Amino acid sequence: MSFPTLIQGPAIVTHNGNTYRSKGDITVKHSRDTFDVETALHGKIDTRLKSQKFEISFQPDGALAGLGGLFPWIAGTAIGDSIFTGSALPLVIQGRDGKKLTFARAGLSKMPAIRLKATDTLFGDMAFTALAPPTVDLDDADAWHAVAANAFSDTTFDETKVKTARYLAAYGAAAPYDAIASLDGFEIEVAMETQNIEVDSYGLVDVILKSLQATAKFIPYGLTVEEITAMIALHDEDAILPGDSLAKADTDLVISAADVFTATLHKAGVRSSDLAWGVGKPRAGELAFSSRRSWTAGTANPLITLTIPA
Repeated sequence: MSFPTLIQGPAIVTHNGNTYRSKGDITVKHSRDTFDVETALHGKIDTRLKSQKFEISFQPDGALAGLGGLFPWIAGTAIGDSIFTGSALPLVIQGRDGKKLTFARAGLSKMPAIRLKATDTLFGDMAFTALAPPTVDLDDADAWHAVAANAFSDTTFDETKVKTARYLAAYGAAAPYDAIASLDGFEIEVAMETQNIEVDSYGLVDVILKSLQATAKFIPYGLTVEEITAMIALHDEDAILPGDSLAKADTDLVISAADVFTATLHKAGVRSSDLAWGVGKPRAGELAFSSRRSWTAGTANPLITLTIPA
């Protein structure tokens, strides 16, 4: 018996004109939705296919570039649209071993969390969903993906784009809320809610963007109980009452590092806050924010704005 060969190695991902480099592994998960065939006399006799899909997931390397490819949906104007943007956009995993795997039709189904801290890179995990194109028969060769030999090349990597920096948050212009430090960094996420479209004889044929929710969370450093109480609008004439929007003050949460990067969660309201008492335990716990959607002249405003200084 010959010695076994381990097939392994890193890769880059390309999709819709964007190149993605991963911080760790790139994983491809094939999943099948099934149904059981049963009879009263014999019980379950078979498991059969209903639909199937591939999910390609990875954590970007943190390069502060190509934000449109990481966050294509944050403008908030694509509700009701296909995540495949109406066309069969291929996704290519190009291995350094000279082999590439091409998925015929892929769309971004999970945008990465934004992690603003000095001790880690900027982005969390992201994911693409891949289906067979609507123009092919499911039993065609390479209907789902194709493997081919292709020499590896990556001539555009720029290590200076992988930024880490010290961030502060501003929630309004008044002190101390205009420069809030965090115990372990800030995190912003735009969660996507999607709707699968299935056809009986074809399976899963499309994924529609149904809703978006922008949130942020962090543990403030140095705020007193009184300052947190005021921040969450618990008392007095600014109190948030039943029926009020959490963001009724129309205040943005702006998290920035000078000359590096700014992330703004628009019309943010405090959803929850924690306090704690203990030896070495910070009094202030996690603050969680959610955003309120808004429109200008009938056009949806972005949920978040990401700015790279010129």
